[in-house]
Amino acid sequence: MMPAFYIAAYGSLSVPAILAGVVVSAISLQATFEIFGSVDAAIGVVVAFEAWLTRPARPAPRTAQ
Repeated sequence: MMPAFYIAAYGSLSVPAILAGVVVSAISLQATFEIFGSVDAAIGVVVAFEAWLTRPARPAPRTAQ
């Protein structure tokens, strides 16, 4: 189980960094930074929205008897 975590963590950090390094040679550093930041922010918004949709329901409040 732990090797899968390391593979996923390494892939999620290294693949975007390598892609940004390749892209920066084709376009400017400023444009690469803006694109990378925008994609990162968009992924964060999507993940937050999905987490909000799948949050557990609140338990019903207890009534005093």
